[in-house]
Amino acid sequence: MTTNGDFIEVDADALRDDAREWARQGEMLRSLVPVLSPVPDSGSDVPPDENLVIGAVNAVTQVLTSLVGQAAGEFDEMSRALMAAAQEYEANEEDLVDGLQRVDEAL
Repeated sequence: MTTNGDFIEVDADALRDDAREWARQGEMLRSLVPVLSPVPDSGSDVPPDENLVIGAVNAVTQVLTSLVGQAAGEFDEMSRALMAAAQEYEANEEDLVDGLQRVDEAL
């Protein structure tokens, strides 16, 4: 968005570029999910304290997986909102130009 005297100009292509970046960042977050796989239980052949640690690690992994999914969803929503804003700006601009042309023709 730039200002030109008393006018504000919105670059819809820049909004779309930003939307694509938000989508790309969301995909990068999603790529972390396989890294957050749970640690398998060691069974009864290890001291009980080790299984407690594994349980704690898995609890953290579950929270991180959930947070990554939520963040990626928010990134997707931001991407969709930016795309919609770009389309709305262009539609409004077209309506304004059409209206001004009709006024000009009427004069």
